[in-house]
Amino acid sequence: MTKRKLSYLQGTDAAKYTLPAEDHRLNHAGLWTPDATAGTPALSTRSGFVPGPGNPGAVFSGAGGVTINPFQFVLWGTVTTTSGVYEGVSDAVEFLPITAASSTEFRRGRIVVRVYDQLAAAAKDDWGLEVIYGPAAATAGAAQLPALPANAFQVREFSVSNTGVIVTGGYVPWVGSRTGITPMSDPNDATPGGFVGQYRDHPTRSLERWDGNAWRTMFHQLGATNRQPVQPWLAAGWSPGGDGATYEVKNGWGNLSVHLVRASGGTYPAATAILTLPATMTYTNGLVVPARPTQMQWPAGLKFGGILGEFKVAPSGVVSMGLAVEQGSGIVATASFPVGNP
Repeated sequence: MTKRKLSYLQGTDAAKYTLPAEDHRLNHAGLWTPDATAGTPALSTRSGFVPGPGNPGAVFSGAGGVTINPFQFVLWGTVTTTSGVYEGVSDAVEFLPITAASSTEFRRGRIVVRVYDQLAAAAKDDWGLEVIYGPAAATAGAAQLPALPANAFQVREFSVSNTGVIVTGGYVPWVGSRTGITPMSDPNDATPGGFVGQYRDHPTRSLERWDGNAWRTMFHQLGATNRQPVQPWLAAGWSPGGDGATYEVKNGWGNLSVHLVRASGGTYPAATAILTLPATMTYTNGLVVPARPTQMQWPAGLKFGGILGEFKVAPSGVVSMGLAVEQGSGIVATASFPVGNP
C-alpha cells in the first residue's frame, strides 16, 4: 500500500522536507466535492468552476468567437488514477476565436479548460482555455462533438454554422467544498453523491440531500405558519401519536406529517401509508403523480409509524389532499383536508 506524505511539513535545515506535486494535489483533493460516478477513482473530485460573485466562467458568444468571464477552477487529473486536483485561476475576461469549417459545412465543438503536465507525458507545464472542434459536416444535424481530451473539463459546447453563427449549449460545471452545498446548473445531472449527508442545490427542486441511494428533496423553510390539524378516521386498533396528523402551507409549499400508533398487543401486520394528490399538485420527495405515491411502510411487527412529506400547492384555489393507511387488503385510516395557496 502506498503511503502518501503530509503537506506543509518543513523538516530541519539540514534535511528539508519535500513533497512531490502529485502527492500534494492528491492531498488537496479532500477539500473539494467528491465524484462518485461509476468507474472513477475512489479519491476523485468533480471538475469545474468554484462559485462566486461575478458569474465566474460565464460564456458569451459574439462575432467571431466567445468571451469567458474570470474564474477559479478545480480539475481532477485523468492521466493517472492518482493525479489529484489541479487548481487555477483566470483573472481577466478571455476571448476565444471560433470559426466556421467552410462556407458549406457545419461543425460542433467544446470549450475546455485543459492542463498540461510533463509528469503526465505532456510536452510542457501549462494550462489554458481551448476550443476543440469536431469533424466538419454537410448539415448541422450531422455535426458531431469531439472527444474530451485527458486532463480537461468542458466549460460549454457550441455549434458554428457555415456562415459563422455561434450557438453555445450545455451547462456550466460547478465544484464546491467537500461538505458544502454544491451548486448545479444541469437539472438532469445524475452524478451520485459521494457520502451520506452530501447536499446540492438543484436548479428546479431546491436543496437535495444524498441518502446513500438517491438524492432526496429537502423541505422548504415555510417560515411562520399556522400548522393545521388533520383528523383522520382510524380503524379499531389505531390511534394518533405525538401531534397526530398536521399540515402547513405557505408561499405555494406545504409540509405534511402523520404519526400513528397501533394498539398494544397483536401481531402488527405490515401497513402502508399512501398520499393521494390531485393532478394540480406535485409531491416533491421523489414520488410520481398521479401514480399512487407510497412514502412510508410499516413492516410487520412495528408498532409506531409515520409519514413526512412536502408538496407543491396549485398556483391558485383550494384543493383537497387525501391520506390513507392500508393494512393487508383493508383501509385502517383515511383523512381528507383542504390545502390552499395563501
